[in-house]
Amino acid sequence: TGALEGAWQIATGDLVSLSEQQLVDCSKDGNQGCNGGSMDLAFKFLESHATCTEESYPYKAKNGQCHETTCTAGIPAGSVTGYKDVDSDDEKALMEAISKQPVSVAIEADQQAFQLYSGGVLTKECGDKLDHGVL
Repeated sequence: TGALEGAWQIATGDLVSLSEQQLVDCSKDGNQGCNGGSMDLAFKFLESHATCTEESYPYKAKNGQCHETTCTAGIPAGSVTGYKDVDSDDEKALMEAISKQPVSVAIEADQQAFQLYSGGVLTKECGDKLDHGVL
């Protein structure tokens, strides 16, 4: 949700903390909740759903029932109008995207490099079975 929060703030001037738990619980079409998923599928889901605020739909660190109909919308339904993928080997396109807004990156979160990470710039391989999004 970090890239979406930043893009929304740039577009509207309103910085709102958005719910990750909504995606865990409600974005089921091809995603697997706490077992991972696709950022593209999450963005597609948010194109047709209101995006809940973190305050009204807090993170629980476990799968749960979808409660998006009772949350406070931080971004109204229909306001997320697209997303763009950047090829992993296209540094120029990445720099262009970063110059416009925060960018989400997919990683394979079960890699030892991430499990033992303590700070600084990560220089180890980050896997190719992508299952987690980071900002």
